[in-house]
Amino acid sequence: MKENIGKKLFILGFSIFILSLILPEKFLTGFTNIKPIGLSSLFICPLIGLVGLIFAIKEGKTLWGILNLILILLFPLSMSLGYLLLGA
Repeated sequence: MKENIGKKLFILGFSIFILSLILPEKFLTGFTNIKPIGLSSLFICPLIGLVGLIFAIKEGKTLWGILNLILILLFPLSMSLGYLLLGA
């Protein structure tokens, strides 16, 4: 039951990121001015990725450790990818 927690946390973080891409931009305007993609890539996914990285290191799973590290760096990676694809 407790094994593969790093894998489960990566899948949870990635699914939250994909869900935030699908949600409309005005979904959170009643609470804050931040868009769902910004909320997930700035706050939620790095926290889930950090916890997943700790569990992946504890379990000795390097693949899930690297994927959780990518989840931590999701905001700079998505900003760089958007800049490269869409331009300034």
